[in-house]
Amino acid sequence: MRLIIVLFISISISHNSYASDYDKQCRDLYYQVCLSEISIKDFSNYLNEDESNNNEVMMGYKAVINFLWADYYFNPIKKWNSFKKGKYELEKLINSYPENIELRFLRMTIQDGLPGFLDYSSDRESDRYFISQHLDELNDPDLKKRVSDYLQDQTIAKAK
Repeated sequence: MRLIIVLFISISISHNSYASDYDKQCRDLYYQVCLSEISIKDFSNYLNEDESNNNEVMMGYKAVINFLWADYYFNPIKKWNSFKKGKYELEKLINSYPENIELRFLRMTIQDGLPGFLDYSSDRESDRYFISQHLDELNDPDLKKRVSDYLQDQTIAKAK
């Protein structure tokens, strides 16, 4: 999970006029959690305060919170249960919305940061390929920039 933090440091947070304020704020908070600038609890409270924004992407961020909590728990049983819950919820969403680029991006970033022994990396390359093939279809400039920056940073990191 620490790899996710390092990767997100290099991603710039841009402003846009097309994404809803809620979507952009959610992304900003997610990155801030990964950079340890805010707590997971604050992010979780933000996601749960307005149930009217309970679309598949927001549900994806709620699933990702479980992965983030797993990194902070000391108890291995709590870690494992939190990981399993996040994996189950995220996979269920992606199976329901396989064309959703943001959900697949979330899964890819999680899988990029997890240790290999958890055996949750099988979709990483297929997600990366799918995202790169559909990146131009994104109408949200904020999301498009974040994804592009992440993919570029990953390419640079692999080249080293």
